Amino acid sequence: MRKRLIPALLICLGTGPAIEPSDLAPSDSPPPPISIEKAKAMPHFLQLDPRFFGADGEDYCGPTSASDYMLYLAAHGYPNLNLLDIADVELSQTALVERLASEKYMNTGTEPPRTGTSPSRFLYGLRKYLTERGYSYRHFQYAGLSPLANRIGKAYLGKTIDLNWLKRAIADPHGAAWLAIGWYSRGKTPGQWLRRGGHWVAVVGYGSDGSGNDPHRFLLDNPAMGPRIAIPGQGPLRSRAITLADQAVTLSPSGPGQLVSENLRTNDAEGMFQVTGPGLRFGRPIDAAFVEGAAVLVLDDPPAPVPTTSP
Repeated sequence: MRKRLIPALLICLGTGPAIEPSDLAPSDSPPPPISIEKAKAMPHFLQLDPRFFGADGEDYCGPTSASDYMLYLAAHGYPNLNLLDIADVELSQTALVERLASEKYMNTGTEPPRTGTSPSRFLYGLRKYLTERGYSYRHFQYAGLSPLANRIGKAYLGKTIDLNWLKRAIADPHGAAWLAIGWYSRGKTPGQWLRRGGHWVAVVGYGSDGSGNDPHRFLLDNPAMGPRIAIPGQGPLRSRAITLADQAVTLSPSGPGQLVSENLRTNDAEGMFQVTGPGLRFGRPIDAAFVEGAAVLVLDDPPAPVPTTSP
C-alpha cells in the first residue's frame, strides 16, 4: 500500500471548466471551539481498494471524499443522497463514487493525461448531484489558489481561507467541508516549493484529537488511508481501527516562500496553511503539503416528513 499511496495522491487533483453557481453568504458567527462528532460517525471508503476501481481509484480522491459526506448526510436527514437504497453499504458507495466521477458530474480524469478533479468540477458535479436528488443548499463556496477559481462566480470567495469559515461548516449538522491539498518538493532556492500534484480530503472535525485541544488541529477523512492502521512488530501482521489521533493534522501558517505550479504559475506561500500530522502521511519525493483550497457546503434544512394517516 505504501508504494501505491504517493503516486495515487500526486494525480488526484486536476483542472477543468469553470462554473457559476448562485450562492448566499454564510453566517459569520463564531464556531464552537471543538467539533468531533462527525469524525466518529463518518463513513470511510478507500479510493485505492483493489476490489472496486483498480488503477482508476488513483484519481478518485475527489468523488470518494464527496461520497463519504453524502452518505453521512443521507443518514442524518437527507436519505435521497444515498444513491442506492440497498443493504450492501460498499456496493452503494461504489455506485455513488462512480456517479460523481463520471463525465456529467466531476469528470474525474482516468485517461492520459490523468488530471484528477479540479475545484471547479468538484463544485459543479456535487451541486448537480444535490439538486438532482431534490435538495437545496444555503451556501456552497470555494476559496483558494485554483487558477480557475476566479471564474466560479458567486461561489468563489478569493484566495484567503478563513479557518472559522471552515469550522462553521464542519460544526453545522447540515454542513460538509473539504480541502484541496497541494503536494510540493523543495526547489533549488530557499523558500521555493515545486508542485507535484494534489489530493482531496474531507474535513470531519476540529479542535481536538481526543488527547489534547488545539484550534489549528483538524480531523481528516483521507480517502487514501485504509480503514485500519497496521501495527508493526514480530509475528503475523496485525492492525487496529483508525482513531481520531490517526486522522489529526495541524494547519500552520507558512512563512515566506514561493509555490511554483506545474505550469510555472507562482503564488506567495506566506500566510498559507501547511499541513502536518498523521492524517496526511506522505513520503519522498514530497517534502510538504499546503492547503491550496477549501470547499464548504451547508444544506437547507431537510424537508419535513409527510405525515401518514391511519385508514
